[in-house]
Amino acid sequence: MSPRTHLVVALVAALACAGGSAYAGSYRREELLVEGVTRELFVYTPSTLAPGRSPAVLAFHGFLSDASGLRWIAKIDRFADAAGVIVIYPNAVAKSWNAGRGSGSTNRTTDDVAFAKALLAATLERPEVDPRRIYAMGFSNGAQMVATIVCKLDHQLAAAAMVAHSLNIPQCEPRARVPMLLIQGRKDPFVPFEGGGKDDLASHQFTVDFFRRINQAVAPAKNVLELESITCSESVDSAGREQVLSCIGERDGHTWPGGVVFQPELFGPTNPDLVGTEYVFSFFSRHVQPAPRRAASSGATTPAPAAAGELNKPEPSRWNERLVTLPTGGQRRYYEPREGLAGARVLVLVVPEVVGKPARPDAVAAALGLTRLPGGAGYVIMDADLSGAVDLVVEQVRARVGAPLPVSVLGLGAGGAVAQQLFCDRSDLVSAVVMVAAAVKAPLCTPRPVPSLLSVQSPRDARAPADGDPKAGLMSQSELLATWRSDQGFPFDPDVRSGAGYSCRGGAHPDGDPEILTCRSDSTSAAAVGADAARIVGEFLLRHQAKPVPFTIVHPR
Repeated sequence: MSPRTHLVVALVAALACAGGSAYAGSYRREELLVEGVTRELFVYTPSTLAPGRSPAVLAFHGFLSDASGLRWIAKIDRFADAAGVIVIYPNAVAKSWNAGRGSGSTNRTTDDVAFAKALLAATLERPEVDPRRIYAMGFSNGAQMVATIVCKLDHQLAAAAMVAHSLNIPQCEPRARVPMLLIQGRKDPFVPFEGGGKDDLASHQFTVDFFRRINQAVAPAKNVLELESITCSESVDSAGREQVLSCIGERDGHTWPGGVVFQPELFGPTNPDLVGTEYVFSFFSRHVQPAPRRAASSGATTPAPAAAGELNKPEPSRWNERLVTLPTGGQRRYYEPREGLAGARVLVLVVPEVVGKPARPDAVAAALGLTRLPGGAGYVIMDADLSGAVDLVVEQVRARVGAPLPVSVLGLGAGGAVAQQLFCDRSDLVSAVVMVAAAVKAPLCTPRPVPSLLSVQSPRDARAPADGDPKAGLMSQSELLATWRSDQGFPFDPDVRSGAGYSCRGGAHPDGDPEILTCRSDSTSAAAVGADAARIVGEFLLRHQAKPVPFTIVHPR
């Protein structure tokens, strides 16, 4: 940050507007110095935060209100506790944001664009905040601040929500696509739903159409929530990713859905059926800011090899045996390197070759070349019977490591069927799936969100040939690539990478995630993974690490 823009943390206790916080987290006042002006904000930090970095939501209040007012009327802290989200409540100067048009935009002197930029920079500097999961929500005049960030600043938001206002920012030129949730009532007395009025405001439909165009949402809108009082429709891009979510309250006024009913004679009815804050947080949970795009190269789909000093070199014969107890009373076993998982950036659940029998960790580690994986890929070897145990193992390992490690799955041989099942059924948990000496069974499912997928096979493997087996319902690697492009909706020109004893083809979404990579090994069975192929597996796993903390999902995906 520049010398004129820096964060001054004042550890001053602040009371909620109702005379003290009703929630378990901390609520503190901070100051932000912007261009010589001291600005005020309040930060709510739930006691429920998971270890490591957490999502953060910037919450902008409306005209003649303040941080405590929005906090109270939208009941935000309650849902922040449930979701494990940090909420940052900035205050406007003179209770008006200098943004957009409308009866609430009376402040015409404060540089709130500079303030928004400084607020984002300060948020990114917080060690407890995940820089890829920063969101903004705003009510009324505060929704104009959300639009200002989207329209005027470099892309730093994973998603944004505007409630009770339309887009009224001159020369709105977003630098990147930001998924938008737009909520407005047909009976809003201050922001006409159809636009116009004394301030010549844009309509709700204009706002929806604008962001549909900017976010390249080419598919027709589809209703995802239909209640008597409100309808929400989703617009997706050609890849099937949610870009614009529009909610229209049939009888709603200038109010927050599901919030506190406040002066209905002035602001109109409050929607009783939709819990607006929960719906906003659910929308945010489905979006993570894409990782920086990988630089183009001469066809390579993996980054440069890790230095030799970065490789894990545990002794595969030394393991800690761990147990998890199922809710039904049974137990499941898994194995962890005795050196532990210190420094791990991703947790790899390794599913062994022999299904229905206890894993032999030495044999599994040798077959998969686990000792040659790049540093940062921490792994545990599980018994093949994972029923009811996956979440428990992940929770136990994360608690021991002290960080919310993202999760990937590596299935060997018959364990590949388990890996494919987790790809289809647990895309909420799994960031990437690797199948070694295992063919994908047709048809390939279409989960949302889509984990990345790596297939390592040999054409000479009789059980899982790289060229497939139509009679057994096994897809070839070429069919897998074609299906990914069509069914998953991610067009790409396959890159090619080759080395001693293997060749790979695949591609990724333009943002770099998700990715599919298919590699052919010259060995009789791809279970005999060489050092180079093991490096490809490890680098693939490390490329795909981002998974948001689960929120409540309000409407089906």
